[in-house]
Amino acid sequence: MFLDAKRFGISGHCMKVACPALLVPPGGTTLSLLDRETRALHVEADRGWARLLRDTSTTRDDYLRQLTVTYGFESSYEAACAYTPGVGQALDLRGRWRSGLIAQDLLTLGCTAHDVEAMRCYSLPAFQDAAEALAWMYVVERPMQVHENVRDELVSRFVDLARATSYLGAYEGAVSKRRAELGIALDQLCVSDKVCKRVIDAAGAGFRALIEWQRTSDPALRNVS
Repeated sequence: MFLDAKRFGISGHCMKVACPALLVPPGGTTLSLLDRETRALHVEADRGWARLLRDTSTTRDDYLRQLTVTYGFESSYEAACAYTPGVGQALDLRGRWRSGLIAQDLLTLGCTAHDVEAMRCYSLPAFQDAAEALAWMYVVERPMQVHENVRDELVSRFVDLARATSYLGAYEGAVSKRRAELGIALDQLCVSDKVCKRVIDAAGAGFRALIEWQRTSDPALRNVS
């Protein structure tokens, strides 16, 4: 079963993620299953942050644009979760909502409160249930594994940006802990083949939505790599 692409505003040409594995194998985790089943989409989804990390020609404006794109996606994700029953019961959400930190960084970089309020955001309805919402959380939080490296690289080149990296440092020293918490919650929700397949499908839909959003929001990411 695959999610309705039209519901999430995802273009029809996007490829569905194959899911030959069903229940999480003994000794494995739902996170490792998601890593494997969505791997083909990771490079494209990571292009914005990878560019800031590896391309020394990137500028402050490139960082500002990446924050703007991320804010438009994550703020909508957080709102969708707020209207989805059971998410807070499946996982402690304290400290996990970070769009407010992006807004702080945007203000530090010179945006006005009106600029932030007027930013275009991804259109995302409430999720079907907590399992679907946490599958998308896997997509939203996966870049945190490189955020500290991105912050270090940016600050090494633009010292004044140190005051505008609260989002990148949100999980400093706690990346593994946050990932483990999400993994445990997903393991507890994946009690059947049906739920496991829906989680894989939802994560795939989340990646495709993120990729499409980035391509339409940032000219530098418009060309397929």
